Amino acid sequence: MAIYNLSGKVDNWWEDLRRVKNLKEKYVTWQTFKKYFRRKYLFEQYFEEKAKEFNELRLGSLTMKELCNKFLSLL
Repeated sequence: MAIYNLSGKVDNWWEDLRRVKNLKEKYVTWQTFKKYFRRKYLFEQYFEEKAKEFNELRLGSLTMKELCNKFLSLL
């Protein structure tokens, strides 16, 4: 489903990758798509920063609802 909702530069990237790798969209698993997407758009530093943010998550001045939302977004 994610593939059909791509637009702009990401859609162009996917079309090029699909042609080069000869990928058939109906056979591409979510894991395969994530692997290619992460290689192109997400760096290891991104995951390290999110892990650090997750580990340092504290209530502080947040409401419990805000903390829960932040927690879920970092998962």
